Formats: sequence, C-alpha cells, structure tokens
Amino acid sequence: MKKKLIFGSALGIIMCSSLIAGATMALFTSESKVNIAVTSGKVDVSAEAKEVTTYTNGNATTENGTFENKGTAVIDDSGKLMLSGITPGDKAVVKLEITNSSSVAYKQRISLSSTLDAELMDQLIVGVSEDNQSYTYYSDYVTAWEKGEPVEEPVTTTMYLSIELPAYVGDDWQGKEGEIALAVEAVQGNADVSDTAVANEVYLVNDQTGLADAIQLMESGDTVVLYSSDWKDTDAEIAYDGDKEITVRGYGLGNVKINAAEGTVNLYNDANSLTVTAIADNSLHIYGNIGSAEVADGRAVVEPGAYVKNVNVVPSESNSVKFEVKKDATVTNIKVNTSETASSADVVIAEGVKVADMTVEGSGDVTLDNSGTISNTTVSEGSNLNSAVATAEQLIAALKISGTTVTLGKDISIDSVVLQNAINSSSVKNFVIDLNKNTLTMTGNSSVGIAGDGVSLTIKNGNFNANNTTLTSASITVESSCSVEFDHVNVVAQGTFLFPRGDAASASVKDCDINIYGTYAIGTNAATTDNYNVVIEVNNSTINMHSADSTAVMINVAGTLNMNTVDIHAQRQGIIVRAGEANLTNVTVDAEIPYLDWERLSLYLLQY
Repeated sequence: MKKKLIFGSALGIIMCSSLIAGATMALFTSESKVNIAVTSGKVDVSAEAKEVTTYTNGNATTENGTFENKGTAVIDDSGKLMLSGITPGDKAVVKLEITNSSSVAYKQRISLSSTLDAELMDQLIVGVSEDNQSYTYYSDYVTAWEKGEPVEEPVTTTMYLSIELPAYVGDDWQGKEGEIALAVEAVQGNADVSDTAVANEVYLVNDQTGLADAIQLMESGDTVVLYSSDWKDTDAEIAYDGDKEITVRGYGLGNVKINAAEGTVNLYNDANSLTVTAIADNSLHIYGNIGSAEVADGRAVVEPGAYVKNVNVVPSESNSVKFEVKKDATVTNIKVNTSETASSADVVIAEGVKVADMTVEGSGDVTLDNSGTISNTTVSEGSNLNSAVATAEQLIAALKISGTTVTLGKDISIDSVVLQNAINSSSVKNFVIDLNKNTLTMTGNSSVGIAGDGVSLTIKNGNFNANNTTLTSASITVESSCSVEFDHVNVVAQGTFLFPRGDAASASVKDCDINIYGTYAIGTNAATTDNYNVVIEVNNSTINMHSADSTAVMINVAGTLNMNTVDIHAQRQGIIVRAGEANLTNVTVDAEIPYLDWERLSLYLLQY
C-alpha cells in the first residue's frame, strides 16, 4: 500500500462508462449502505457527489460540464454522474463528501475496482486526492484496514476523484462500455478482517529525468505513463535492477531502450524502434506498434494485436534470446544472427501468424518452433537452424528450409505421398529429422524415394513406423548418388525397409533396433547395371525378421556391404551376398527356418 486514506463507509459508487464520442458514460451512484449493524451501535456512513469539474487537454472547459468536443459530465437527480461522449483528452474531477456518523469503533478501507475489460480500464488514468491539488494515480487500489473511533457528531471528509481518457489513446477504444466501482468499506472495530491491501500506482512523467526517477520508485505492478505530448517521437530509456514487473504506457516514441536483466516490462507505447539490451526470462511484452525491434538477451513477446515490422534477434556473447509471436500478432520480417561464442536463439511463431521473411545467420544454435507460416526462409551456410514441429503440416514446411534440423515435438503421422511431394518440391538437399524420442509414422501405400543430385535424408533419436508398404515393396528407396541414414532409431516396417538401387546409393544404419514384417530389412535390385555400386553400412544394431519368407540383408549387385557388431534374428535367411563385397565383423545370425505347411506348399507348387 502506498497511501492511506481515512474514510468510514458502506459506500458503493458505480461508474458506468462508454468512453469515446457518441456514447454515454454513467460514472457514479451515491448509494449509502450499512455494512454491519450491531446491537451496541452502528456503523453509519453516507456519501454524496457534490459537484463535477470538466477539463479538455488539461484546461478547464469554458462551460463547466461540457467538454471541448461537446461531451458532457452531469450529476443527475439521482446523484449519478453521467459522462456522455467523452473523447481522448477529456477529464472529469468529482468532489465527494463522505460523512461518518458511526457510534462504535470501526475499521475501514477504500478500494477501486472495475468490471470493465482489463485493457479498457488500464487506458483510463484514475487519481485520488484529499485536496484536489496533489493526486496519486492508481491502476489497482485497496488501502489497508485502519481503525476509527466512534463520533459524537457527524464528521465529513472531502475526497476528489479524477477520471481521464488520455489524449494518446487510439481508435481501438471507441464505443467501449463498462463499470467502475469506488467502495469505502467499514466494519465494526473488533471484526476479524484480513488485510490484502494492494495499491498499484500510476506515475505520470513528462521527460527522461522524470521517467528514470519514477522507475526507481516503482514497485511490481506499478505503471508509468509517458504523459506529455513532448514525448512524441523522442527517445526513452527504461533501465533498472531487480526483478520487478512494470507497465509503460503513453505517447509514441522514437527509440525505446530497455535494460532490465532481471525485470519484466509490459510496453504499450508505439515506437519507431526498440532496442532490448537485456530483459529477464519473464520477458518484455510488446502491445504497441513497433517499426523495428532488436533483442540481445532475454525473452520478448509480441502480444495479440501488436505489430512489429522488422525483428533482429542478436544474442550477444554467451547470451540467449527467446522471441515469441503470439496468435493475432503481426511480424513482417525476422532476422536471427547468433555469434560464435555460444549464443543461442529460440523463435516461436503461433498458429495463424504469417511472416514474410526469416533469415538465419551465424554459427550459434537457433530453434524455430513454428505453427504459423513463413513465406521465405534463408539459412546462411554454416548456420544451425533446428525447427520444432508438432503436426504433419509443420513438418512439411520445415523440410523446405535449407540447413534445418527438424525436431518433432510430439508423435506425427504423415502420408508417404505427401512426404514424397514435399521432398520433390523442396530445394533442400540435406534433410535431417530429429525424432526427439517421439514416433514418426508413415502411412499410405507407396514408397518414399530419396532422389536427385546428392540428396540425403537423416532420421535420428526416436521411433520410426513404416506402415506405408507391405511385403516386397520398399518403405524408402535410395536412388543414384543419394543417401539415407538412420541413427539411434527403433524401426518397425511392414514391408522392405531400405532399398538402395542406384549407382553410389548409400544406406546407413547406426545404433538401431529394427523389426521387419516384410521381405527384407535392407535389399538391392540387380535388374540393371544402373543399380550397381551401392554402399550398405550397418553398425551396432539389431535386426529382427518376423515374416517366414524373409531375409535380413541382401546384396545382389556390384557394391559394398559393411556390417560391424550386428545381431540378426532371421527367418529363412539371415544374409545373402550374391555379388559385390561383404565385410562382416562381429556379426551373429540366428536363423529360424520354418516348416512349410501343406497349404503353403500347394500354393508354391501351383506356380510351376
């Protein structure tokens, strides 16, 4: 609590507001209540709105009760203050007289609350004064409970309440309505009351000196308003130590510089540019319109309704930046440039957000968690972009970004035709999918072919279910000069798993557990010499064949098979080498040759 006001009451003063031109705002009632009655006496408070004074742009209006734009402020016959058609820059000051006639000791407090939309309430500047000279402004206001003694004669206290719609607010606040309540509560003196006093102050500042002074005085929850029109297009610096959370509102600015390594800042101002030297992980929250923003350390969030044209994420040495774009926010361009000194960046784009261009430079770690749409993404050579995905659509979008490691955020199923089309239409040559301990399931009924000039696919660290083919059809084919690598993956395939079939095609399996319900785990095709010179590498892996007529590994073309530390649990055959070179080291084969039953033997004989 920042300031104590001594009033007794059971008063409820209701403000019914409609804030911009053409609407009506009923602010106060003058209703008197008794909160608690006791047999030994009573708590007795009455209140009345005595008069109202009107101002526009800081000046008393020529005709009191009428604002410059012809809005009005009138106390009607019921004692209710009616504000009609107020516009930015209008202010009403209400004189209230509160009379205490309590015959017993009491406790009292005064509070200001609202049923308005929180954003709408926050736009108003509400001040409290005892002399109509020195005002203290609040966003949330509740005093602590204070003791009062019984009175023999009524005691009247005067209070002034100022309500202003500041001149800097924009069109978003036209035609708004709601209610505000000023309540002075009183209870008998021995009542058991809890003290949950909250008084979040609002500081009005006119220059950088005033801003710096206010920031040092502010506590968490307080607001500073850049109140004077002198702020238009000038610079502002927000710098402080400690972990307090503050809100900044007011006129638009030239450049805003923020340096609060442990703090949290809610920024509602428009600005030509924004420079964030440091902000805490709790973050900078942007609600205004910003031309360009640069973030060097901490977390920055573009909130719904906000707009930032150009974003530069530039984590300095050993720093990290998390930059988030929330749903219904707008960001046009994002550029990430990490340093060579262990800096990192994390970019999160919400569903529905459309970004025109994203550029990634530097050698630090960059993660993109994208549920929106990025029209063009450029990744410089040597940069490390890791794209986190949670849907098949996000997976497809991420695979089209050059230099990206795509990381699964959850289990994903994708049709083999959709995946094939994405690979074919992408300019990317090196596809990397980090399963991140999740499962990627391929559905459909066709193979996925890795083809082109030196195209490669790497899948690692998780589970891969190939349900897209059965029996002799291949889940993944590897064409001439291309390669496929599986690293630390648990594989389940309904058909043949890997099928290298072109000159210099490469298939590599490392630290994998493979379960095959089709014909081959890895096989080749001797139909044409174009399929020769394949390279098959299997290391530190286990291959389990679950189909009776199956072979774990088969090479029947001129090529190379290298296997090191591999356990094969086979059915009809473990390994077939009909051509090429096979280098087997520490390979064990446990082949179970099943008996043919009569039905299967009959089907076999009918073919001949």
